[in-house]
Amino acid sequence: MAENSSSYLDRLKLIRTQIDEKCHNLIQNINEHKSKLHTVINDIESDFLQLENVRENEITKLSSMMTMYEDKSGNDNRLNDVQSRVSTTLQAEINDLQSANYEKNVEFVWNDQLGEQLCLIANIEVNKELVIEKEMGKETNDLVFEKEETNEEKVPGKDEDKTEEKGEVEKKESSRSYSSLNIPSVESYSIGSHNDQLGWPTGVAISEDNSFFVADYTNNRVSVFTQWGKLKSNFSQPGMMGLVNNMQGPWGVCCHGNSIYVTESKSEKQYAAVKMFDLEGKYCSGVVKFGSEKGELNDPTGLSFDVLNNELYVCDRLNNRVQVFTDTLIYKGIFTNKMIFQPRDIKVASETVFILDENDPCMHLFDKSTCRIKTHLISQGPKRDVVNAWFFTIDSDGNFLVSDRDSNSIAVFSQEGEQLCKIGCKETINFVKPTGIAVNAVGKIIVVSEKPSGCVQIL
Repeated sequence: MAENSSSYLDRLKLIRTQIDEKCHNLIQNINEHKSKLHTVINDIESDFLQLENVRENEITKLSSMMTMYEDKSGNDNRLNDVQSRVSTTLQAEINDLQSANYEKNVEFVWNDQLGEQLCLIANIEVNKELVIEKEMGKETNDLVFEKEETNEEKVPGKDEDKTEEKGEVEKKESSRSYSSLNIPSVESYSIGSHNDQLGWPTGVAISEDNSFFVADYTNNRVSVFTQWGKLKSNFSQPGMMGLVNNMQGPWGVCCHGNSIYVTESKSEKQYAAVKMFDLEGKYCSGVVKFGSEKGELNDPTGLSFDVLNNELYVCDRLNNRVQVFTDTLIYKGIFTNKMIFQPRDIKVASETVFILDENDPCMHLFDKSTCRIKTHLISQGPKRDVVNAWFFTIDSDGNFLVSDRDSNSIAVFSQEGEQLCKIGCKETINFVKPTGIAVNAVGKIIVVSEKPSGCVQIL
């Protein structure tokens, strides 16, 4: 019995020893696996950090490639655009060269008259050619429409017996000149957002070389045309690596020297701005402030440059006022009068500010120094002079040309507000929803229309 008990205890000790060895080996294996697991985790974390670095480097390379591609694409598009238009415009340029002497003589006569008028209005004795060189690029032919204040215009008034007769002669001459307009040169562009398309063209302005700029509201850009109406380029305001367009709803446009001023408005987004670009479309400065305080804007529309005081006048439509900025867009003051109601377009002369708004009558002449009203012109509404006036310009004779969007025509008025004629609604000359209008240095009328497609007409 004692022997059996001793044998049983020995077996138990042996089993315990075996169990202890197995537990020790198991613990060693667990520690080894744990060490390997830590090594794997460290390797994974290291690989993850490397992947993050690779990802950031790839994003940087991709952004750089996108920028290079956009630049290359823009250059290729401009090159293709030029090449595609060379064959179609060559003959037109040859024709222009054949009549170069005639055009040169016409432009010389017009420039000569413009220089004399500028000198009379500004009451300064300056070199006529320098004045013309400074003022020729203005879309509005500013300072020309003050002719009635010069001695030259007052001479016929001395002979009161012949005033009525002479007025009739002048009216016939103006009507005849506009009624005998040739069939316009028309360039139609399909509606869209591609580089060779227009969305909703609104304001138009002319530079010193007679090329012109059109604000494209829906495409958030400005389109640049040759003096013959050929679309040659577009510009906007790129931001954030070129992936964002900071130009929003351009409406009015104005040229002065080497600068282009553009108003922008998106009332539903509470966005309003006036900005300055150079002739290449590079952004220079701007005022982006929505509101009703001084220097803030709410639906800015037309604008005009005052060359005598080096100031920019901007129609602040929904604030019922006009705001004045320096040429670098620093706020200077407010031009306001109780008669101004939702102004749409403006032209500034030496002593007079012309404002087109939504009143009836819709054209007001103000004294620039006092903001006091001089007179009212042009009735607006159904069965009146114009139905819905949008933009206007002034020709070298001081006549007003108003785009009447709802009557599909351009209404022409004398300096006294007498309607001389209406252009449009004919077989040879037809407008559909005309918006922007301007007159260039040789008397050509540029009209942009809204429908049926983006249309540019030169008369």
